[in-house]
Amino acid sequence: MVGAVLLDRFAAITRRRTLRRGDAVFRRDEPVRQLHIVVAGEIRLLRYAADGRPVVLQVAGPEEVLAEASVFAERYQCDALAETLAQVAALPIAPLRAALADEPALSQAYLRHLAEQTMALRTALELRNILRADERIRAALAMRADRSGVAGIRPPLKAWAAELGLSHEVLYRTLKDLERTGEIERSENGIRLLRRTL
Repeated sequence: MVGAVLLDRFAAITRRRTLRRGDAVFRRDEPVRQLHIVVAGEIRLLRYAADGRPVVLQVAGPEEVLAEASVFAERYQCDALAETLAQVAALPIAPLRAALADEPALSQAYLRHLAEQTMALRTALELRNILRADERIRAALAMRADRSGVAGIRPPLKAWAAELGLSHEVLYRTLKDLERTGEIERSENGIRLLRRTL
């Protein structure tokens, strides 16, 4: 994970801070002076729709980078708020930009990470275009399932609900229905697809 690489490479110049639930790491339109990496807890990246409704862009956990593309921007394009008690490491942007320009291995690792994030976003867009919650969840499970049919999704599921663009109540209710009809089985290892309907 590129976050771990950055934390290790820039340990001497990162500053860590602890946030309570609801605290802001940064706000939209603030100047980009640091790149933030989650050390503990969860941070939610969001924008707001025209009607004021929050739209979740990412729920980031430990060693995940927040707003990766901001390294090349002048201002943040979203808000980053602590979803739980959390700790973040703030890496000054100027030394990071210089290292990305001078160190091909670090630059490639960062580019690989950005490419992975782009693919994940395209998958999320594909899933969000599926209107029915049960069909969206089936598709998401099928995409994440390993050869044995297990999708490594474990509780708590609120972050996954946000990723799917569903309320956690709708996700829990739909999973319960899929379990009752014998399509899935839940365990501590994740959710197993028992019947593939796609």
